[in-house]
Amino acid sequence: MFADVAIHWFIAQALAALAAYLFGRMIGRGSTSMVEIGLLLLAALAIGWAMRHAYQDALLHILPLEMLVYTEGTLIVPAVMLLAGILSVNQHIRRRHVLGPLLGAFGVLYLCFNGMWMLSPHVDLAEDSGMEAGPGVFAQTREDTCVAASLATALGAPGIGVRTSESEMARLADVRVGQGSTLMRALRAAQLRLDGLGIEARLLNITAEQAVSFASTDVPMLVTLRSGARRRHMVVLQGWTPDDRVLIANPWIDSQLGDPDVRAPAGLAAISFGEFSRLYTGAAIVFLRAELPRNAPLITRAATVYWTEPEPEDAKSAPEHMEDTTPAESSEYDDGDWLKERPGGES
Repeated sequence: MFADVAIHWFIAQALAALAAYLFGRMIGRGSTSMVEIGLLLLAALAIGWAMRHAYQDALLHILPLEMLVYTEGTLIVPAVMLLAGILSVNQHIRRRHVLGPLLGAFGVLYLCFNGMWMLSPHVDLAEDSGMEAGPGVFAQTREDTCVAASLATALGAPGIGVRTSESEMARLADVRVGQGSTLMRALRAAQLRLDGLGIEARLLNITAEQAVSFASTDVPMLVTLRSGARRRHMVVLQGWTPDDRVLIANPWIDSQLGDPDVRAPAGLAAISFGEFSRLYTGAAIVFLRAELPRNAPLITRAATVYWTEPEPEDAKSAPEHMEDTTPAESSEYDDGDWLKERPGGES
């Protein structure tokens, strides 16, 4: 569905990187003040790029989603190549013959590493290949389809009621072999599937406390959890459990997420709030009523969907431990280690 478009985007970004490098060489031969201004702007851009995950929702107000889908990991490359071009020719920069080519090589490798998914083959799942981890919870059939399975689970929740499958969502989320998908592609997939149904999928940067409090089993959220230095794993957030734990529908049925001693329905896991806060990446896909005003506050818009029933007057506003976002001391999980096979599970 998106194969040709992705290849075209990769080629366009490669050409843009080359053009930026040549333009940088032209600027580098100019006045020293112009070079200094350019370097300062590029340094500010690099800092902003490093912090981009903290304001992904703001990026969607600046750039269209269709563009971010293909550039979310490579948008900085033209700037890197521009800087490489400047460094390679400017007479006032020491070791320019080393720094310029070295930075240029880094830019090329960065584009290839983060853009390789656009050249990878699509995951092709049979329509009847999906499995259920529990009632209404789709299990991922491959290591790289957690996004597709989580989307199918979330969209089928009672408050959304869209019947779909892992295979359909794998196509819409542009899942690639060995590469999986991303939060931006998951957002686009949800928007495509919900188009015309009166429900809107939005990406919000919200705190762990807000995410758990707004989510419910009727209208859940999609969130990604850290699994190692670079890997992310998508799950379906369903709010609080009666004992103040975080309820998650995990599509990887052979993984160990949450306390195995805590009984939970099939396909679901209960995890402490401290542990969830440590693993949570800070962004969530929420589902809102499309008829709400576009300029309504985002959290207010979310609350009107998730609070389906008024709370009793004497209800507690939030569990006391919600203020503590530090991991529990007795936690058995480490970065990259929480996604483990259960004894006897297949890899």
